[in-house]
Amino acid sequence: MATPLPTRKEFVAGSLKPATAKDIDKQTDKMVCIICYEALKSPVTTPCDHVFCEEDVLLWLEQSPQCPKCKRVLYQPETAKLRPAIDAEPLELDFTLDEAAVVRGLNAFDAAVEAARPEPLGSDPDFSWPAESMVYIDLGPLLPLATDAALWIKSDTDGGNGGRSLADVCRSEWQWAVNEIKCFLEAREGDSMDAAQFNFKLAAAVNRYITWKAFADELPTYGIAYATPRTLAADLDVMYDYITCRGVQDHVKLFS
Repeated sequence: MATPLPTRKEFVAGSLKPATAKDIDKQTDKMVCIICYEALKSPVTTPCDHVFCEEDVLLWLEQSPQCPKCKRVLYQPETAKLRPAIDAEPLELDFTLDEAAVVRGLNAFDAAVEAARPEPLGSDPDFSWPAESMVYIDLGPLLPLATDAALWIKSDTDGGNGGRSLADVCRSEWQWAVNEIKCFLEAREGDSMDAAQFNFKLAAAVNRYITWKAFADELPTYGIAYATPRTLAADLDVMYDYITCRGVQDHVKLFS
């Protein structure tokens, strides 16, 4: 007979252990937490031998009973709904990114969505920022964020965001969007911009490019207005808001 899983409170109190040097040495990413993709702080290890920052994994476990790395169920959730593992199906991009960084970023975006998603479950996450905030435009960290968001959203096929099918999400618009985001960020590399203005200009540039590509490639059922039960534009807005929110955080770190 299988041993029953602990409650979240029991798991946190009894199953999360301070990580030893041996625990950390077993990790593929060594000294990097794959939730925040920063250097480990107060590292703890799970029963499945994965190591995370204590603060980050505690926040994660408030939203999900699964290990951020392997998706093993660690405690008995109050409800039976579990998030599926992220399927990082590659995008056909005009550039390359570090694959390990993308995987870390996917987990970070998954955690960010869960933390920012309001009730009812299935609503769009609220990636907001204080009024009059500034964004620091740094291609290095911001471009992988766009890729992470695109991969996560396009692979979210469990019906939670409008019931997409696999055919709905494996579409050219996502690679068009990320490639155009790269061009947008490159042209403004090193600038600081009002966050609301940045968000508006980013959305306008990418949406315009997607519309043009659909017309130029003679794909009448593609483009920004394409809809499953929700529009592509609504999904892209989540990505634009996430990039803006993280750009605001970068500006605060650099200039505060």
